[in-house]
Parts: sequence; C-alpha cells; structure tokens
Amino acid sequence: MTMFSLSYFRIQQRKGELSKAEEPLRHWLTECDDINQRLHGQALLASLLYSQRRLEEGERLLWQILPQQPLLDALGLADLSNCFLLKGDLDQAGFFLQRALLHAPHDGIIHSRLAAWYVKKGELLQALDHSCQALVDLPDLPIQIHNHCRLLATLGKAEEALHYIQRAEELALLPEDLVFMRVDMMLRLGNNRGAEEHAKQAVQEEDPTTVGYSMLTLAQAANDHHGDAGETIRTGLQHYPDDPHLLAMAVELAGNRGLFQEQLFYLQKLLTLEPQKAHWWIQLSQLSTSRLDETTSRQAAEKAIALTEGENGPLRAAALAALASVEAEADHHDLAISLYEQALQCHEQSVQAHMGYGQLLLLLGKMDQAVTHFQHVATFAPGISFSGLVHARHFPQDKNLLQRMEQAALIPGLHGKVKSHILFDLAMACDHSGDHEKAFLLLQQANQASRQFLPYDGVKNRQKISRIIHRFSTTFLEQVPKGVSNQLPVFVLGMPRSGTTLVEQIIASHPLAFGAGELALIPDFIGRLNNWENHLGSGREYPECLDTLTQPILEKMANRLLDELRQFAPSASRIVDKLPHNFENIGLIHMLFPKAAIIHCVRDVRDVALSNYFTDYKAKFGGMGFAYDLKDLGHHLTDYQHVMAHWQQLLPGRILDVHYEKLVEQPEEQARRILEHLGLPWDPQVLNFPELQRPVKTASVWQVRQPIYRTSLGRWRRYETQLQPLLAAMAEPWPPASLPASSTQAGQDFFLEGMEHLKTGRWKEAENSFRQVLLHCPNHAAAHHFLGTALFQQGHHRWALERMRRSVRLHEGHATWWRNLAAVCSHLQLHEDANKAVEKALTLEQATHGKDLPWNRIA
Repeated sequence: MTMFSLSYFRIQQRKGELSKAEEPLRHWLTECDDINQRLHGQALLASLLYSQRRLEEGERLLWQILPQQPLLDALGLADLSNCFLLKGDLDQAGFFLQRALLHAPHDGIIHSRLAAWYVKKGELLQALDHSCQALVDLPDLPIQIHNHCRLLATLGKAEEALHYIQRAEELALLPEDLVFMRVDMMLRLGNNRGAEEHAKQAVQEEDPTTVGYSMLTLAQAANDHHGDAGETIRTGLQHYPDDPHLLAMAVELAGNRGLFQEQLFYLQKLLTLEPQKAHWWIQLSQLSTSRLDETTSRQAAEKAIALTEGENGPLRAAALAALASVEAEADHHDLAISLYEQALQCHEQSVQAHMGYGQLLLLLGKMDQAVTHFQHVATFAPGISFSGLVHARHFPQDKNLLQRMEQAALIPGLHGKVKSHILFDLAMACDHSGDHEKAFLLLQQANQASRQFLPYDGVKNRQKISRIIHRFSTTFLEQVPKGVSNQLPVFVLGMPRSGTTLVEQIIASHPLAFGAGELALIPDFIGRLNNWENHLGSGREYPECLDTLTQPILEKMANRLLDELRQFAPSASRIVDKLPHNFENIGLIHMLFPKAAIIHCVRDVRDVALSNYFTDYKAKFGGMGFAYDLKDLGHHLTDYQHVMAHWQQLLPGRILDVHYEKLVEQPEEQARRILEHLGLPWDPQVLNFPELQRPVKTASVWQVRQPIYRTSLGRWRRYETQLQPLLAAMAEPWPPASLPASSTQAGQDFFLEGMEHLKTGRWKEAENSFRQVLLHCPNHAAAHHFLGTALFQQGHHRWALERMRRSVRLHEGHATWWRNLAAVCSHLQLHEDANKAVEKALTLEQATHGKDLPWNRIA
C-alpha cells in the first residue's frame, strides 16, 4: 500500500503544490480500498485537471463522481464546485459551494472558491469579502495571494494590490511563479511596459522556462507589439517544440493577428501531440468554418463527436454545436437546428450551443427565439451573452453589467490592449441609451484597436480607382467585345451600410426573384485575370489587361457566371448579387452582361460613414480596413463618389439610383421603380420583406427583419462635432493618381499570333511576332521566353540564352521556364548554370505539386 494518504494530498492542496503530487495521487487512487476516500481523491484530481485546463480528462472523471456526490464532505464539494466553475456552469458551482459552506463555514479553500465564483458573476465586492476570509485561513498560499491581488487591481485598489505582491514575493516561490505573478499584476495595474521589460529579463536567463516565453508573449501582445510576440512564441517553441501551452498560445496569437495558415499549422501540431483531445478538433472545425473549407470543418467536427461518443456533458455538447455550425454555414438549417437541440440535451448550459443556435435564429429572422437563447446564457455567463443581445437590439440596462463589460474590455491580453468587439457592443448600448458622447469615445477606442491589424492603404485605393476611371473610357467601351445579353443577374451595389441589404430583400420578396447575398463572382473573375497575367509575366493587371479579352472568352466567362448563379435558384427570373463594392466593377459588369440590371444604393454619406464606424465587421486583415478610421472613411467615400460619377456619365440611364432616404419615406413608390427597372411586374408582397424566410448574413441582419423605420435618418447629426475629421478628409481635392503606362490591344494580338506560329513550327514568324509584343510591353516575361524558344530553334543559342535568362528574372515562378533555360545552358555546355536551373525547377515543382502551364519544353 502507498505511504500517502488523502490528508497528505489535502495538505499539498493548501500549500498550492497539488500539481506536483498528481502522480502519487493517481497511484494512491489505484490502491485505495476505501470507497469514500477514493471518491474524495477523485474529486480532488478532477479539480486539479480542470485547474490545469485538461478539460477532457477532468470531464470524464467528473461524470464518474456526480452520481455519488451526496457522499462528499465540504472539501469534496468545493472540489466539485471548482470543476463546474472552470466549465462556466455557475449555477452548479454555486449549488455545491453553498452546501460546502454549510459544512465548513471558515475553511479557506471554500472561501477561495466562493471568491472566484463571485468574480465570475461580476459581483466583485462580495468576491473581495470571501477572498479576505480565505487569506485568514491561507495566509501563505501564493495562488490565493495572487488572486487577491488581481481582484484588488480590478477594483482599482492599486496600493493594496502592491502590498500583497510584496507579501507574495517574500514567500518561497519558484522563479517561474514569480515571473507569472509580477507580469500578470503589472498588466492589470496598467504598467504594460514594465511587464514587458520584466518578462524579457526572464527569457534572458541561461535556461529560460516556458513560463518566461509565455509571459513575454503575453506582455508584448498586451502592448500591441504583436509582431514581437509572434517572434517570441516561435523562439519558445524552438526550445520547447512539444509544449501544449505554448502551442495553444501560438494558435490564439496567430488567430488574433489574422495569420490563419499559421494558426492552422500550430493547431495541427497540437492535434499530432494530443489526437484524442476533442477540444482541438472542435477548434479546428471552428477555424475551418470561418477560414478554410467546409470539408475540413465537417471532418474535424465529426472527429470530435466520435471522440465524445457515449459522453453526456459540455464537451459532447460543444462537439455537436461545432457540427451544427458547419451545417448552418452550408445553409442546412433544419439539420443545424436538430444538432443544436441535441447539444442542449447533453448540456443545458452549453454556451456554444445557445450562442450558435441564437445566431442561426437571428439570421433566419426568428428574433424572439434568438433572444431567448441569449437571455438564458445571461443567467450564467452574462459577459458572453452581451454581444448576442446587443446585435438583437435587446440592450442590457444593468449599469453594473455595463461597467463590468467595460472593465473586461480594458484588460490587456493576447488580443492587445483592449477587446475591441466588447467596446463596439458597449458603444451601441450607449448610443441606444442616448449617451452619445460616451458612445463615440468607446467607438474611437474600438476602431483604433482594430485598425492596427488592417493593411488598408488609402493611396493605393485611390490609384486603383483612378486606373479604373482611366481604363473605362467611352472609346474603350465602344471597341471591346461584350458577353451575353442575359437579364438573370441583378447587381445591387453601393457603399456598405447604404441600404443594399434592404433593396435586395425587397427584390427577393418577389416570387420571380431570388436574393443570393454578397457574392464574389466578379472579384473572383478579376482575380483570375490577374493570375493569368501574372502567370505570363506580362507586368500587367486589371483593369489594364482587359484589352486581352476576346469575344469568345467574354461569352465563356459570362456563361460560367450565369451557371453559378442558376445553382442558387434554377427557376428564378432574376438573381441578386448584392456585393456593395461592385460599384468599382460596373464597367466590367457592363462588358459581361450588357443587359443586366444595376441598382446603386445612395445614402447621405455622413450617415454611411457613421454606420460603418459603428460596425465591427470582424474583418481583421480583410477588405473593410477603411471603416476603422474617419480620415480613411472620408477618402474612401470620395473615391466612391468619383467612380460613381464616372459610371453615370459613361453609361447614362444604365444604372438606377435608389436613395435610402426616399425608400424609407416612400417605400411603395421606390419599390415600383426598382421592379420596373428589373422588368418585373408589381407585386405588393415585396413590401413584406421582413417576413421573407431566408438567412441574412450581413451586418444588417437586425434591420432587415424590421418594418421600414426612420430613426436612422440624419443620425450623423448626433455626432456632428466628432465627425469633423471625416468631413475635412472629404473636402480635400481629389488629385488623379499616377497611372501605369498603357499597352494596346496590338501587343496581345501579336502574342497570340506568336504562340500559334510556335505550335506550327514557324520559328521566324514566331520571332517576329514576339519582337512586336516587346515593342508594346518591354517587360512581358512570356514574350521574352518564347522569343528565346523561337531563337533556339533557329540555332541562335546565345541569343536564346539571353532572352530566357531575362524571362526568369522578370518572373521566376515557372518550373517549365527553368527547365527550358537548363536545356539551353546544357546545349552551350554551361553545366553549372544548367544544374542550378534544374534545382530551381525541382523546388518550384515540389511547391506547386508539378502544376504548370501546358507549354511544351524546347528540349
């Protein structure tokens, strides 16, 4: 029999050293014959596992204990409560704590748990009372002193917190414990720079620990030095490549920085190390749903479900909720609802299930049902429910809750100095209550915090708009071919928050029409054009490269886009693509679909700007970067106005302007104009768009479920003073950006002609054609390369070598071109150069899995 006893492990618990006794505790449990003693030991071990974030092990043990929980004494009940506390189940945690307190009203462990429970509930003064009582019984327990310091710091009692920090440092703590405590407290007291400097000292030791690397990563990120934090976590993982805690931090940090491939890399390492942990598979599914693909997401969720087979608790519920999220994203709404219901049967207080279910119901227009789920979460996790309630326009009125949410938003962490999404929600709540000054202050903080991650370049955007205006001239549109005269597509566009979703809903309520949402059909087509030019190495891109499009290519692409649209609603006469920023692409839309309806949503730009500034697009590193800065918004709005003025002048009568203000004041009159523009008969059902049974996946999800309302008209006037930077930016002159040198259609014609000559072996004719291309486009990499091919075939090997070397200097990404260059070098007995070219080709082939353009090699 082991020499240890339950009393020994309780002593270790009171010393804060239970984790060191885990293995002896496990061994003791295997040999303990006393059922009651073993039950208490299991509760102690379960609490330890939850405290170490080993949730799946703790969960399995917890469900073994629960049927016998009436046999537990006060400390056993406190251990059980800790498990539920760390799971987020405050009701169960409170239930067991109150029972424990009845049996042992002066025990420090129980008061410590009660303090943590009240912190979770946001009742900080009650938490402080119990924390003080815990310290009476546990005056030398470092973790209790640390938690007491954190509580004092949160309550703004900095001097008292510092006193307890000094007390903690007098105790015999391990160096890594001191690093953790000091850095954590410095961050909580607002000394971010001091926290970072102290953590740096820890990793400069001869043998830095994982704690040193994790705390430096945290401090750097909390200072908004996310690049430095990324470098630190990578260095830590070089020393400790299999440390789950560092890997989990790397996953979270990469996600916060928007480095989703890096996030995936670290998550896959965790899955390799701990493949039986359902938690990581759930996280992979969530990442894949938002960033990768449906197949990966579904497979990861199904793996989590398989790993939790036979269980009936929070982890099983989270796995089912993950799969429900996949089905909801795939528009399998009935199946998603069924899975959410199953999840809630497994665990009635599953945050993931309630919040996911609520969000789905919100998208489906079932507002009251959605709010029910959010309100239920508010009973045990009010902070988490806050965002759902705000987006459903059920603003919490509890001032204490709002204060706690603001405090939570300002606690620094891996996300940075503030949690911007909470600040956006708080700003909405303050705006609703009429506290506009506070709302705007919160907005400024939220937008500034988000803006640092976004690579928006206003100068580059202005250059792009200038090039579009320059490219699409009257002469150009008269000369270029057109696609297909089909009226199926309807393009609703305009600035985000200008009424595009409202107009789409009106159209989609017509029995002959369908609203497909924001589609990337046109931007994807532009992307393919750019990829083709990049593959050629022509040095050109959209819109300059449009002169390469022939009639057959345009028709083929237009029909391909129509096929994609028909998949949404095969029987519809009109299908709406309401991507707002298609206002940049009206010229291309006209080329592809000269008969398609284009509807431009117009709204007072000041209201547009304010609405964008209030909206958290959650678009880190995405295309909405302009929305997070008033000057950027002003410049972007000016660019938008100029390009729309250009289209109206270039295509008179082609675009229907629908003014948001008129639509709100005269809904039927404007709806008739819209349907007339689409060539559809009048149907009064279009005015009942809030009843339309289809999901809405935009920031306007709440608005379109309401009858048309006027409260948003002129909203900017409440913030007129704060919007001065926006108005000043819009008043600046709009200078034309520098434009790239334009090439002519002739250059493309000669290139295609040269390729035809190559195919038929007419080498001299091919040479002449490619030389003509280079007169128009001197840096056309493909023309240089195939001129080299023609010269080689005519025996001009040295000249061929010069052209091919230039082609790979201009564009080094073609494995085939490197192999051709190697062949020419070999022929000239330049063996070292040939070997280098072959090595480069092999590297590219491995990177692209052998994919390349199907051009024949010359040797």
